[in-house]
Amino acid sequence: MSKLTSKLVVMFSAVILSYAVILVYNFSHFTADVLNTHHVDIIFRGAENAAETFERMLPEDTRPDNFIQAVRDTRNVEYSLAMLSDISDYSYSLCDQNGEYLYLNEEQLVQKNDIALIPEAETVRDSALAGESSCVEFPTKEGHIIAGAAPIHNSQGETVGVFLILHQAGDSAAMQSKINRFLFGLTLAVLLLLLLVSVFMSFRFTAPIRKITQIANELAHGNLSIQTNIHQKDEIGQLAYSMDQLAIELRKSKEIQKNEAKMHDNFLADISHELKTPVTVIRGSLESLADGVIKDPEDVAAYYQQMLAESQYLQKLIQDLLMISTLKTKEFKIKQEPVHLS
Repeated sequence: MSKLTSKLVVMFSAVILSYAVILVYNFSHFTADVLNTHHVDIIFRGAENAAETFERMLPEDTRPDNFIQAVRDTRNVEYSLAMLSDISDYSYSLCDQNGEYLYLNEEQLVQKNDIALIPEAETVRDSALAGESSCVEFPTKEGHIIAGAAPIHNSQGETVGVFLILHQAGDSAAMQSKINRFLFGLTLAVLLLLLLVSVFMSFRFTAPIRKITQIANELAHGNLSIQTNIHQKDEIGQLAYSMDQLAIELRKSKEIQKNEAKMHDNFLADISHELKTPVTVIRGSLESLADGVIKDPEDVAAYYQQMLAESQYLQKLIQDLLMISTLKTKEFKIKQEPVHLS
């Protein structure tokens, strides 16, 4: 794995992990609020529905001072409380204004006075005795307790008692824990999947860059016929196009250098031949004169004239070589001036 691929994988993983942590944290708190709100709403409506049911069951002569006895004398009160206990794990009880409680314990009605309630539950009970239904949820050492109460009225509309519901919200905590474990497992699975996707995408993203790097190395070693064959409409595609253009220009430059080298070799061969001819003539003439082979004054004069002509030609060749050398230097500049054609 290349360094760029590793950096991309780490970057993608960090972004995904941060997003997952934020999402799971917010969703966990959201589900906790929803669960608690759901229980509070259920208990509130349950207390009011149960209170209305008992209102229909009470005798017409029910008063605040005989509420508990009237409930005990009501038919099917045990069955009603047992049915409520069967469909939920809440604690149900009825209470009058004197603090007398009636509840079901092991399928038997139990009447008890002055049951110690926590302050929040007492507040809910007192509100119901004052004629107002309410439900509160508050934390304890064991978790959360939800208390709900609704007033029970007689036929004259007078509040004669309350229906009280208490719930230890341990099941919501267990449900929340179960949801958190599910979210944690799901997050791990999704992170693993996204990690594999990020690795794949990183490799796919860096593949053109790795190929361009390989092309650059090939060009550096003289392989000018290679092409990237990358066609993308982005910065990487532009880089690949520039690399292909570079290869084309390098091939053209190499071809020009090859032609120039060939022309240089041909020029050296031609100039060597041109220089060789006057040097040979001058040397031959000098040897003939030095050996005394040529003694006739006219012939000697002719030989001198020939050597002079050849030396002038040789001088012209040398001047041409110097001019060519000057033309190839960077300091050479063409001087332009007007010329009268006439």
